[in-house]
Amino acid sequence: MKRSNYFLLLVSLMFFVSCETEIDVSLPQYKNELVVEGWIEPGEPAKVSLSKSVPYLSTINMNTLYEDVIVKDAIVTVQDEHGLIDTLVLVQNNEAPLYWYYTSPTLRGELNTKYTLKIDWNGKKYSSNTSIPDTMALDSVWLDNFQSFESDTIKSLKVKFQDQPGSKDYYLFKVKIANEIYTDRVWLTSFPIALDDVSFPGAPYTGDILRFGTSEFYMPDNLSQQDSWEYYRPYYSVGDTIYLKASKIDYNSFRFLSSAGSTMYFGVNPFTNPPQIYSNITSETEDKCLGVWMGCASTMRKIIF
Repeated sequence: MKRSNYFLLLVSLMFFVSCETEIDVSLPQYKNELVVEGWIEPGEPAKVSLSKSVPYLSTINMNTLYEDVIVKDAIVTVQDEHGLIDTLVLVQNNEAPLYWYYTSPTLRGELNTKYTLKIDWNGKKYSSNTSIPDTMALDSVWLDNFQSFESDTIKSLKVKFQDQPGSKDYYLFKVKIANEIYTDRVWLTSFPIALDDVSFPGAPYTGDILRFGTSEFYMPDNLSQQDSWEYYRPYYSVGDTIYLKASKIDYNSFRFLSSAGSTMYFGVNPFTNPPQIYSNITSETEDKCLGVWMGCASTMRKIIF
């Protein structure tokens, strides 16, 4: 009886194997979407990086980056609430995420001022509004143990500041480090990248600022394989000069950063359900657009470890 059962099981398995059918999946043609990374700070010109999204399995190098990804033919303008309009020009700059951005020749950011960004590219029109809020004041910045690990050579960066009573505030943090081996080319996102004062309204806040958002595109060319692993560290080491940029931002900027946080920190599996990202860029021609236009009331600190 057992042999009969085994025989039937074997026949069933052979049937399922023989019935396998090759499925040919026809993927839809990929459409490039505009990606915007724009910001303006007090006393600084507007800076707007424009690029095109690419399929996940694309091969990206410096040649394809310049030829196929960076947008070099857009008309970009920024207008402040006083009516001053500036047409931005495309320049090469190592501090730009992809080495190129549009920047304003005349207009400079001011506290408590609204700014409108307009982009005309490839027959498509995009716009966004942001504001630079009031200044953020840091009470203190210091180095402390990294995740309760007591060490003289590895530390975390701590900040303390007072949230303003009676207002709803949002905060952004970025970091750079420089040492004998390398210097960060761009400002890196921190962990956390942005804070909502919902859990500490009108109260002091103390927390860690870890170093995240590293990328092979930001990595210096002179790093050995061993040093390149060290480059991706979230902590700070002896010999680092640490630059911290702390900013107040508006709600729409915070909403974008918090929704895009998992992608910016760790990357997201493209074959699972992607997170919904809330861009503050709208399209007058109803075209999709990714990214953010952000006003930052920034203050900087320098810490030598």
